[in-house]
Amino acid sequence: MVRTRRLFGLVAALLVALALGCKRVPKHQAGREPAPTPVLRREAPVPAPRPRRTPPPVPIPAKRSYGDLTVLAQPAPSDGRHGLRLRSQTNGSLSKGSTRDWSGPVVPAFVELGIGTQELFLLDEVDDGWLAFYRDPYGAGSCDLGTVVNCAFTARLYDSGGVLAWTLPLTPLLSRPDRLEVQDIRYARGVLVLNEACQGFSREAGGKCSALVAIDPVRQAVLWRTPALHSNNQLLLLPDLDLVVCGYGFSDEDAFVSLVRFGDGTVLQRVRLARAHESFTLEAPDVLHVIIAFHDDVRFAIDGLGGGAPRLRALP
Repeated sequence: MVRTRRLFGLVAALLVALALGCKRVPKHQAGREPAPTPVLRREAPVPAPRPRRTPPPVPIPAKRSYGDLTVLAQPAPSDGRHGLRLRSQTNGSLSKGSTRDWSGPVVPAFVELGIGTQELFLLDEVDDGWLAFYRDPYGAGSCDLGTVVNCAFTARLYDSGGVLAWTLPLTPLLSRPDRLEVQDIRYARGVLVLNEACQGFSREAGGKCSALVAIDPVRQAVLWRTPALHSNNQLLLLPDLDLVVCGYGFSDEDAFVSLVRFGDGTVLQRVRLARAHESFTLEAPDVLHVIIAFHDDVRFAIDGLGGGAPRLRALP
């Protein structure tokens, strides 16, 4: 009987060994699940980031023309006669049929010189590429010299690769259909800042002109607008300081320089000037240099930068 039980035990052990792949199973492992075999996982390869698609460089033609505008590969210098930002990059009049020569920066080949009847008047290199500003010359279709209807204005952004990012008709976003013109436009951090300046004396528009306006060009929506009589001619956009420096003045009207918060359009300060401004520059991080009419100038310290409420202080 004992031998029979031992024989059955050996047969059972042999059957277990065969079930495990004909391997001899030690007594202490008999009846246990076999340990899992480690498997080396092969992770799916991470695709390399696609390089930014940049169009091949296109040679700039020696000469291009659109309407009355002529652009040379090496633009002529500005004649500097006007002291106006709108006139700072072209030599010639604003009327249709009068020759205009480009005197601004070199115009990349991908930047269009016109849109319909509108022609290029301002071009600035910005962080996102190139900001182009177009307007109708007087007599081109939307406006005539001597009338008060607003001209057609358009802004465009070309990215650094030369691809058109957006086109924004500005006329529908202005606060009124007459007695306004865009005299300066800037772009930073996805926001357009421009002035809807009085075409002439503010009293002709009932004082309702020359506000400073911020626009989201993608949503085509006004973000904020200052009160009237705060901005004509040049403005200075300082996004790192959350500031816009702007000014208003015309002929015998009172002239001012203002600090406006870039983020929400709050007017932080308004200081009287002797005459209308022509340009603003930062001579130092906290010193503002203002060129005013008749070749005069004035300097201000900007106190309290970084504190949320900067103030201008006239320097001797």
